[in-house]
Amino acid sequence: MRILELINRENYVDTLEYIDYQERIKQCCKDSLKRKWAYMRHFLEYACGNGFNSLEKLSVTFPNYLEKARNDNKSIPLSPVTIKRNLLEVRDFYHWAMIYKAKKYIRVNPVWLDTMKISKSRLNRAGLPDREYYSLEDTLKLCKFNPESLIDKRDRATVALLYLSSMRISAITSIKVHSIDLDSMTVYQNPADGVKTKNNKSMETILLPIDELLEVVKDWWEKIVNELGENSLWYPSLSTDGSKFEKTENIGNIASRNKSLRDGVKRLCHRAGLKYFSPHKFRRGHGVYAVKHSSNIEEFQAYSQNMGHEDPGTTFKYYSKLSHNDLRDVILKRK
Repeated sequence: MRILELINRENYVDTLEYIDYQERIKQCCKDSLKRKWAYMRHFLEYACGNGFNSLEKLSVTFPNYLEKARNDNKSIPLSPVTIKRNLLEVRDFYHWAMIYKAKKYIRVNPVWLDTMKISKSRLNRAGLPDREYYSLEDTLKLCKFNPESLIDKRDRATVALLYLSSMRISAITSIKVHSIDLDSMTVYQNPADGVKTKNNKSMETILLPIDELLEVVKDWWEKIVNELGENSLWYPSLSTDGSKFEKTENIGNIASRNKSLRDGVKRLCHRAGLKYFSPHKFRRGHGVYAVKHSSNIEEFQAYSQNMGHEDPGTTFKYYSKLSHNDLRDVILKRK
């Protein structure tokens, strides 16, 4: 029997109403709604036939349940960060329920609800592992070769732009060339122009002033403008052999372009002899660069805002965990 057939129907209805509230009132984007649904699905499966308003007596707590929970058929456990976000989502659900379904959820014990958090010892193991990001040196190494095909040129330039701009993968595979102004060193991430940003947020990002990477970006920018025009995608689809651009009607959806970029980064890592990390780790590398190159609060705040963080604390929390080698260099004052 499928797990969904065992789920409490009232829980399911409440979850749908909560997701609808997030869409209509909170105006969450589709990607955020998809993540929220994934988190709530874990909670639905945990509760099984029990009502959300009567889970205190279950022998296994939800945080412990998440240690072994997956709904994507992967064998590895959920990361501590994912578990934390899942628990925060459930707490947000109960906050909503106690306002909009007060009569039904009035007996939910706030002491029990306080157990919806990950232990500090577990979360502390979620710190950025040593070198699990692309450093500037890594990025330069990935770009330091003579490209032989359009695929090489496209992927090399995109890697360079990922590091310089801290853009997320879906943003860089959906942005158009006219949104990248190299004269002003600015990338305009405008959802109204089709750019897929986190939470549908409009951003203006200043590129890092790293000449070697900027030259790589400029070469590709000029090629795209000359052959396809400024209204074309920065990351266009190419023929299978990488010898020519695909026609506009065959550019593929964003999911296929994201996969193509991941495959491209894997090829470059193999060529450069580097361990592969996801394209998002260029953003982490950008963040670490920002932390290392901020000599005062004003500079740090500028870097933080440039990454799209409203709170500089977010930048510090997630990007200030340097690698072992970086820590040694800072402490010993090595340049």
